[in-house]
Amino acid sequence: MRKQHQGLISLVKTIGPRGLVPSLVALLGFGLIWTTEVQAQEASSDRVDISDIEERYWAPQDTDFEVVQDRIYTKERRPFFSALYGPLINDPYASGNTLALHANYYFSERFGIELQHQISNLDESIFVRTLAERNQGKPDHGWVKSYTGVGFNFVPIYAKMSVMGRRIIYFDMQFTPHLGQTTYEQRFNSGSSTQTAFSYGLDVTQYFFFTSNVAFRMDLKNRWFSEDFVRHQTGESLGSRNTNTTLFMLGVSVYY
Repeated sequence: MRKQHQGLISLVKTIGPRGLVPSLVALLGFGLIWTTEVQAQEASSDRVDISDIEERYWAPQDTDFEVVQDRIYTKERRPFFSALYGPLINDPYASGNTLALHANYYFSERFGIELQHQISNLDESIFVRTLAERNQGKPDHGWVKSYTGVGFNFVPIYAKMSVMGRRIIYFDMQFTPHLGQTTYEQRFNSGSSTQTAFSYGLDVTQYFFFTSNVAFRMDLKNRWFSEDFVRHQTGESLGSRNTNTTLFMLGVSVYY
């Protein structure tokens, strides 16, 4: 121990008072660098190499992603049969309700086909009756009697939601462009005349699934067709105009 003290004293005398502090600082810095390198080597030895996983699953060329969600109630390769009922909501001259029957078949969870038939029970609206009561005549108008068409189902949205935190409901949102034939009635003083016209449209449907065989269905149905108008007083032709009808319908679907 005495020899170590004497060696240290000799080192201090050799360095001198002025060189002692810089030497201690240099020695301390060297110790810190050496300690950092040792810790870095130990950390690198514990690190897991995931480069192979990154190249396989996060490759730069991967640009398509898909959300995977379990489907409790599936539609693929299953027929659907639906009955709906609801009012005409956009005609100021006619009011009443429509019964619709649908048959669907889904090739997959995204795509399917649909056959539908509608029967409308319409009458003059309150607005038209009020005009007649005031002896102001009636507008030149008619109304839809029925529609038959075929559509292509596209289901881009499938999701689930919580109701009051007590129940999970699964639902689909569906868009159906379709083509068909509309039967409508021309109205005039001396009677009426039934006509038909080519129609096209777009339906927006919301399915709410409750069991493996029953779903609640809500539809907003839009139709466009060329309607031949006649003057209500005389029955004289007034030419054709593009007519839009919109129905809001509720119903039940049964699938097998």
